[in-house]
Amino acid sequence: MTVRTHSEAGSKVQNEDFVLAKWHPGDPSIMICALADGQGGRSHGAEAARAACEAVWEAAANLPAQQLFMDRTWIRIIQEADRKAAATGGFTTLIALAISDDFAAGASCGDSKAFFRLAGHTELAEWTVHQRKNPPVGSECADPEPFMCHAIGGSRLLIVSDGVWKFCGYEALKTAFEIPPDQVAEHLKSAVLSRAGSSLPDDFSLITVDLA
Repeated sequence: MTVRTHSEAGSKVQNEDFVLAKWHPGDPSIMICALADGQGGRSHGAEAARAACEAVWEAAANLPAQQLFMDRTWIRIIQEADRKAAATGGFTTLIALAISDDFAAGASCGDSKAFFRLAGHTELAEWTVHQRKNPPVGSECADPEPFMCHAIGGSRLLIVSDGVWKFCGYEALKTAFEIPPDQVAEHLKSAVLSRAGSSLPDDFSLITVDLA
């Protein structure tokens, strides 16, 4: 499994996104990923995003690896992240999951997205398609939507903030699954800039996971 992360500020001085990808301490074949996009137009979005991702890591790392692939585990993890983010006074989106070489499970709230392309296929599956944007993480009443999916070698997962998917265009998004993983961030950034102008219109964050 190969994992890459990228995050940079858009038109604002401060990047209000936060990304995290770490191996589970009890099972180095399982990666814990989280991406949060702090709500703009409101204070403390960056703090909420960081707090949410760090709460995900703390909760997931302290669970037995096999429990991360059970029903309702990720609902409980995001609900805990919701409580921790609330202490910052900010709101955020949140996608959080565990992925191994053959299975993934997680949950999400908001409008960041997770796309997956199964090896040998051309169409993208959106794991976050049923998520709800509100109430946001940090409100203490977030309503996370769980997902569980099989994943096989040669497949790619792409987790993106709305600063990526809203501006890059669907064709560029599909192409991101056909190029080497170390080119994905630059490819999508170029696609955003070609459509939006000389600067990124929003914070730009992604996680790519390539399964061996």
